[in-house]
Amino acid sequence: MKSLRCLIAVCLSLGQAAVRADDSSAQRQRLAAERATIEARFRADEAACRERFVVTPCVDEAKAARREALARLRQQELVLDDADRRQRALNRQRDIADKRALSAAQAVSAAAATADASAPLPARAPMAAPAAAQAEPAASRPALDGGADAVARRAEKSVQRQDQARERQQRIEQREREHQKKGQKSAPLPASASRP
Repeated sequence: MKSLRCLIAVCLSLGQAAVRADDSSAQRQRLAAERATIEARFRADEAACRERFVVTPCVDEAKAARREALARLRQQELVLDDADRRQRALNRQRDIADKRALSAAQAVSAAAATADASAPLPARAPMAAPAAAQAEPAASRPALDGGADAVARRAEKSVQRQDQARERQQRIEQREREHQKKGQKSAPLPASASRP
């Protein structure tokens, strides 16, 4: 039993030094090898216990030692899992920020290109590009979502939708002015028949 504890202590001290390494797959392989060593040692100790007269306390002690060693390995795995999870989250956030910056820069450049052709929207301020998009030129970033043609089509559709919205608003305002000239007011809704 004491030899098992010494082996576990040596494995754990070696394991803690290796946890500091950057390669998590190598660390995971090391942890798997340690787990196999612990399990093999437990089976050997259990077999040795079965040869004794008092078997149960010996097996219980071997199980407790195995649980303790496996718990330490599990803690190391949790640290690795947490580090991997954080790195994936950072990478994902960085990808999302890059896509948003690229999208905003493309929208601004498309709006600037079409601003000469169409009248500016009333009571709307132009969009400002994020700092990341201003710092890096759009040509140096890779095109996302189908390339430059897709971006140009989306920008053109956006301008068309803005023009259509502006025309609808003008028609509504014209109808309201006509109604005001005629002195017509909207008729109130009829009273509900279900009310007593």
